[in-house]
Amino acid sequence: MAAFTDIKGTSWEIEPLTVGIVLRVKRDSGGKYDLLEPTKPLSSADRSLFESLQFDVLEFWELLAHLVAPQIAARGLTAETFGELLAGDGLLIARDLFFDEWSRFFLQLRRPDLATALNKASRYARKAAEVLTARIQASQELAAMDETIEAKVTATLNESFGSLQASLASIRGPLVSGNSSG
Repeated sequence: MAAFTDIKGTSWEIEPLTVGIVLRVKRDSGGKYDLLEPTKPLSSADRSLFESLQFDVLEFWELLAHLVAPQIAARGLTAETFGELLAGDGLLIARDLFFDEWSRFFLQLRRPDLATALNKASRYARKAAEVLTARIQASQELAAMDETIEAKVTATLNESFGSLQASLASIRGPLVSGNSSG
């Protein structure tokens, strides 16, 4: 079974999807997560279930809590406590594992069209994130922008500080000149 870990290093399993698990998730979510219908619009959005789970981290967390509900209960936790144990990496690893499992589920149902679509779209989203991360890290433009912004902030602060000093110097009076007589 595929597993991911929470911030305390506890392992959580993404069980192979079965019709029983899919029905339990659909029932427990009040019909919100019908994993048999990945292209159906999610009730709370204009996006399909697949798109919502792929791009909305909180939406995926809610589904994940339904998926691992038996493990949550066995450990004496609540869904909220489970959420507090998840950090970005664990949640994103769980999402990747879930999409792989969801694809396998549709292959077993002899629905290669849905399996392929889920698999490809999930891989493309992962690849896009990898390319974006690499581009950001290697970007000379961002480094140059950082230098430009730092130079402009420094110049603005120096100008403001200089203006403040000039203003203080131009004030004449008993406090500035040291003259206590008025």
